[in-house]
Amino acid sequence: MVLTVVATVVFGIWAPLSYRATADGNRDNNVVQSLMMQQVMTANDIASSALRAASAQSTDLASMQSRLGAMGQLALLDFCFAHAVNRFPLFLGSTKRCNSGGIRTDWISL
Repeated sequence: MVLTVVATVVFGIWAPLSYRATADGNRDNNVVQSLMMQQVMTANDIASSALRAASAQSTDLASMQSRLGAMGQLALLDFCFAHAVNRFPLFLGSTKRCNSGGIRTDWISL
Protein backbone atom coordinates (compact mmCIF):
# COMPACT_ATOMS: atom_id res chain seq x y z
CA MET A 1 0.00 0.00 0.00
CA VAL A 2 2.81 2.38 0.79
CA LEU A 3 4.37 1.50 -2.53
CA THR A 4 1.14 2.43 -4.32
CA VAL A 5 1.01 5.81 -2.60
CA VAL A 6 4.67 6.52 -3.40
CA ALA A 7 4.17 5.47 -7.04
CA THR A 8 1.10 7.71 -7.33
CA VAL A 9 2.93 10.71 -5.90
CA VAL A 10 5.97 10.14 -8.11
CA PHE A 11 3.79 9.71 -11.19
CA GLY A 12 1.76 12.81 -10.24
CA ILE A 13 4.93 14.86 -10.16
CA TRP A 14 6.73 13.19 -13.05
CA ALA A 15 3.87 13.17 -15.61
CA PRO A 16 3.32 16.96 -15.90
CA LEU A 17 7.07 17.62 -15.92
CA SER A 18 7.58 15.02 -18.63
CA TYR A 19 4.68 16.41 -20.67
CA ARG A 20 6.04 19.95 -20.40
CA ALA A 21 9.56 18.85 -21.39
CA THR A 22 8.17 16.94 -24.38
CA ALA A 23 6.00 19.88 -25.47
CA ASP A 24 8.96 22.29 -25.19
CA GLY A 25 11.16 19.88 -27.12
CA ASN A 26 8.56 19.51 -29.86
CA ARG A 27 8.16 23.26 -30.11
CA ASP A 28 11.93 23.64 -30.48
CA ASN A 29 11.94 20.85 -33.09
CA ASN A 30 9.21 22.61 -35.04
CA VAL A 31 11.24 25.81 -35.12
CA VAL A 32 14.38 23.95 -36.17
CA GLN A 33 12.50 22.01 -38.86
CA SER A 34 10.95 25.23 -40.16
CA LEU A 35 14.38 26.87 -40.37
CA MET A 36 15.81 23.78 -42.06
CA MET A 37 13.02 23.80 -44.65
CA GLN A 38 13.71 27.47 -45.38
CA GLN A 39 17.39 26.64 -45.90
CA VAL A 40 16.48 23.69 -48.13
CA MET A 41 14.22 25.91 -50.24
CA THR A 42 16.98 28.51 -50.53
CA ALA A 43 19.48 25.83 -51.56
CA ASN A 44 16.96 24.52 -54.11
CA ASP A 45 16.57 28.01 -55.58
CA ILE A 46 20.35 28.40 -55.82
CA ALA A 47 20.70 24.98 -57.47
CA SER A 48 17.92 25.78 -59.95
CA SER A 49 19.61 29.06 -60.81
CA ALA A 50 22.95 27.29 -61.28
CA LEU A 51 21.28 24.71 -63.53
CA ARG A 52 19.78 27.43 -65.71
CA ALA A 53 23.17 29.16 -65.93
CA ALA A 54 24.89 25.88 -66.82
CA SER A 55 22.29 25.19 -69.48
CA ALA A 56 22.85 28.62 -71.02
CA GLN A 57 26.62 28.10 -70.89
CA SER A 58 26.21 24.72 -72.57
CA THR A 59 24.26 26.32 -75.40
CA ASP A 60 26.89 29.04 -75.75
CA LEU A 61 29.71 26.48 -75.78
CA ALA A 62 27.94 24.42 -78.45
CA SER A 63 27.57 27.56 -80.57
CA MET A 64 31.22 28.45 -80.03
CA GLN A 65 32.26 24.90 -80.94
CA SER A 66 30.30 25.15 -84.17
CA ARG A 67 31.93 28.48 -85.02
CA LEU A 68 35.40 27.18 -84.21
CA GLY A 69 34.76 24.15 -86.42
CA ALA A 70 33.73 26.42 -89.28
CA MET A 71 36.83 28.57 -88.72
CA GLY A 72 38.99 25.44 -88.83
CA GLN A 73 37.38 24.36 -92.08
CA LEU A 74 38.00 27.79 -93.57
CA ALA A 75 41.63 27.68 -92.42
CA LEU A 76 42.00 24.27 -94.03
CA LEU A 77 40.52 25.53 -97.29
CA ASP A 78 42.79 28.56 -97.15
CA PHE A 79 45.80 26.31 -96.63
CA CYS A 80 44.75 24.00 -99.46
CA PHE A 81 44.13 26.90 -101.86
CA ALA A 82 47.45 28.49 -100.97
CA HIS A 83 49.37 25.27 -101.64
CA ALA A 84 47.37 23.89 -104.54
CA VAL A 85 46.69 26.93 -106.74
CA ASN A 86 46.15 25.97 -110.40
CA ARG A 87 46.75 22.30 -109.73
CA PHE A 88 43.23 20.99 -109.92
CA PRO A 89 39.87 22.37 -111.06
CA LEU A 90 37.23 23.06 -108.48
CA PHE A 91 33.81 22.71 -109.99
CA LEU A 92 32.21 25.39 -107.88
CA GLY A 93 30.74 27.66 -110.55
CA SER A 94 33.06 30.56 -109.80
CA THR A 95 34.02 33.45 -112.05
CA LYS A 96 37.15 32.22 -113.86
CA ARG A 97 36.59 29.88 -116.81
CA CYS A 98 38.99 28.05 -119.04
CA ASN A 99 38.66 25.98 -122.19
CA SER A 100 40.43 22.65 -122.21
CA GLY A 101 39.80 20.57 -125.28
CA GLY A 102 36.37 21.99 -125.87
CA ILE A 103 35.18 21.14 -122.32
CA ARG A 104 34.31 24.11 -120.25
CA THR A 105 35.35 23.83 -116.62
CA ASP A 106 35.08 26.28 -113.78
CA TRP A 107 38.11 27.21 -111.72
CA ILE A 108 38.11 28.99 -108.46
CA SER A 109 39.21 32.61 -108.79
CA LEU A 110 41.85 33.55 -106.20
